[in-house]
Amino acid sequence: MATKVFLAVSRNDFTHYNLGRESFWCFYKNSKVLQGDLLLMYKSKHGIYQVYEVIQIPSDIKEFDCQYRDMVTVKTKLLLTFENPLTFNDMKNDDFLSTIGPVRRKFQNLLFTLKEDELDAILSLIKKANPGTTDFFKEYTFKE
Repeated sequence: MATKVFLAVSRNDFTHYNLGRESFWCFYKNSKVLQGDLLLMYKSKHGIYQVYEVIQIPSDIKEFDCQYRDMVTVKTKLLLTFENPLTFNDMKNDDFLSTIGPVRRKFQNLLFTLKEDELDAILSLIKKANPGTTDFFKEYTFKE
């Protein structure tokens, strides 16, 4: 399946969520997120630590947290939690990742669209720290 991957930044901690748990996420109305896309969840305390799938694009879903910010709501499902998250320092100390927008901006945004080379570099470090994730990522064909 061809999938876009976004880097989502959260103030909340979802480490207590069990795999398969459905939740929601807020996006700005101009975000190009589609059903089936993946979100790599980043929290400053952990780094990139979870993968969610967008299972329903905006429709009748209304969450107060999103509405009062004039954002749209998408339904998500937790697919994977990394045993060893990819930390900000891991990315800052990587020659390539230290130059990409999310790291340069210290993750000061809600959502970042990842380019193919950025995603490849992030996934390479994630797979190195979490060898069991290699099979998971083989199931997806990523696109920009």
